[in-house]
Amino acid sequence: MIFEPSPFGPRETDSDDVFPDFCSLWDQLRELSDLLRHLNQEIEVMSTDRLRGILEDIEKGGVDPEEDWKIELESLSSSRALYKKRTEHFLAAERQVVYFQVLFNKNHTIEASVLKSAEKKEFYFRLHAKLANCLVWGCWHYYVSLSTHASLKKNANNKAENAARVQAAWREDSEALLRTLVRGRLKKRPHYGWPSRDKTAVRIATSLEPFLNELEIDISERGNDLIHRIDLMIGDDLTLKRIHMENS
Repeated sequence: MIFEPSPFGPRETDSDDVFPDFCSLWDQLRELSDLLRHLNQEIEVMSTDRLRGILEDIEKGGVDPEEDWKIELESLSSSRALYKKRTEHFLAAERQVVYFQVLFNKNHTIEASVLKSAEKKEFYFRLHAKLANCLVWGCWHYYVSLSTHASLKKNANNKAENAARVQAAWREDSEALLRTLVRGRLKKRPHYGWPSRDKTAVRIATSLEPFLNELEIDISERGNDLIHRIDLMIGDDLTLKRIHMENS
């Protein structure tokens, strides 16, 4: 977010006095602020109150934004560390946006008559360099936060894909286990043979359920759901269908 800036300071006093172009820096600041606003729509770190808190901290000297003008090596071993990194760098980028405005509004209104021409040029070039530093470091922190956010989204997608694969493998194993148990039961022909498929499913489910409970076998269906699953299995599996018919 960009607070309302004060009017621009003097850029030249006569044809011989050329001052740095602050307008282009403001254009870049607006671009950075727009990028941060779009990222914040996804990560929801910044609020108006929090932004104004940053402004107050800077104006009162409670925080030094120039502490963000350095690169520290970071060891990241967990998603929690990545979330923390994303937030910290996002806030650092926002501090640079606010610091830029504080520096400009505090320094550009100095009366031109206070400084001699040479001093004036040096003062404004130093201010320009400091504002440029705010932009450079603000952009750097923004892109670190953005790349960390991309890593977190990728990790989340990978976890979802892995969970889906595990669930699919579990379903496949569960199906194979139940098919084996049903086949074993079908081969044990009752004295008068197996009845119709649906009644056979009821008998087999009733006999298997205590066994499944006792051994805590990972087949989740019970009661009518287990009967329905066995009924479909006997109808769809050619081997089970054949065994059922042979022992009917």
